[in-house]
Amino acid sequence: MRIAIALAAALLVGGCSLASLVKKSTVDYTQTYEEMAGVSLVTNVLRARDYAPLNFSALSDIRLQMTLGGSLATSWPTGPLDKSTTRGSIGTGMSGINASTSPSFDVAPLDTQDFTRGILTPIDPVLVKYYMDREIPQKMLMFLLFSQIKTADVASGPPEPDAASGGPRRPGTYFNDPTQPKLLEQFAEYIDEIFDNQTDLNVVKANRYTRLTPIGPPISFSSKSDVLKDLSALDPAKFRLASLPDKKAQLYSVNAEPEIVFCRGNVPLPMVGLDDDIRSNKIQFPMLAPQLPGPRPSASRPSNSAKAHGAAVSSAPSFEAMIRDSWKSVCNAAVAPMTAGGQTNPADFGAIGIRSVEGIIQYLGALLRNPEAAQIVKQHMHYSLIDLSPESDHARYSVDYLDATYFVHPVTSDDRTLQVLALLTQLININKVAKEIPTTQQVEVVP
Repeated sequence: MRIAIALAAALLVGGCSLASLVKKSTVDYTQTYEEMAGVSLVTNVLRARDYAPLNFSALSDIRLQMTLGGSLATSWPTGPLDKSTTRGSIGTGMSGINASTSPSFDVAPLDTQDFTRGILTPIDPVLVKYYMDREIPQKMLMFLLFSQIKTADVASGPPEPDAASGGPRRPGTYFNDPTQPKLLEQFAEYIDEIFDNQTDLNVVKANRYTRLTPIGPPISFSSKSDVLKDLSALDPAKFRLASLPDKKAQLYSVNAEPEIVFCRGNVPLPMVGLDDDIRSNKIQFPMLAPQLPGPRPSASRPSNSAKAHGAAVSSAPSFEAMIRDSWKSVCNAAVAPMTAGGQTNPADFGAIGIRSVEGIIQYLGALLRNPEAAQIVKQHMHYSLIDLSPESDHARYSVDYLDATYFVHPVTSDDRTLQVLALLTQLININKVAKEIPTTQQVEVVP
């Protein structure tokens, strides 16, 4: 009888396992974490829409205690076989299996100084380059990450009709501001110009280079015989020596922080479109490029006497060619040294303002708050950046905020809300520090 009981118990316990329970609980955990992160993010976008304070928290820990129990009962007949039609039995009790789970979790507020400073600091241009190089629509990234695009110093004062073309002069700065639809429209039109009015065309290249700053005048090796010995002791990570004509060299300091310039082809983004204006002489650039000092050069005209005697005619390099060469050096250089006339720097050709993570949330909230601005973006993007629908059909998850319920739907041809939230989640996670997220500590007390 003992052998039979042991075999029955083995069969009963062997048929039960925690594997399926663990698998299901793990899947449920990841889905719960995804939904809670999305709900927290969308809630902050809605708070930004209402000018309310933002609050960030994290589902820092989920603990799941599992128990599995069982009992086995047996019954054996007793008494003689030929004495009665009913026979007695000896049993071991009720049999069965039970399993239970006891989940608990921690929600930690992310109100630390480092996290707050991180989401308020403009996003690192190196990180923007990483996203530009990925399979993410670059046009979408520009609307989300760029707060403004400032061109070179072409003129001062308010826009006015251009004398050469008879049309309005280009603005010096394009503002991506949903609170000012007219300025937002100008920004959107300029982005269309960069992408040739296409939506998901990736034409922007982010070039990362090292800037060199000259130290002192050029060095003549003939006059200082010990200069090479002195220079050999310099740290190559901080200083660099470049050769010049006439047996001279220039010592440069190496900028520790990498420079990033965003270009379409060989033209920096703030100058896209303005190259046509250079060619047609529509506008002047008094501060276009410091490395091109002096007045605008023009081709020299041969005199009548030179023509009569067949003298060789030489022409100065065109201003347009000099500008394009300087653009090309910035957009393709691995190392860009400063020159005597000025530095090779993206600021010479304008500047791009990059938002912070908090700025992106405020931008999305402003789009929800200003339907006219949201329509402008959708018209130029051909899809919505943020659309919290009241329709529940096929929704990914829902958010209850105040007295309304909002639904986030999967990515479609006219709605990229989920993709935008996924990008924003990554940017927020970069600023989280695991050691600063509190969790409940387990303490075992032994009597």
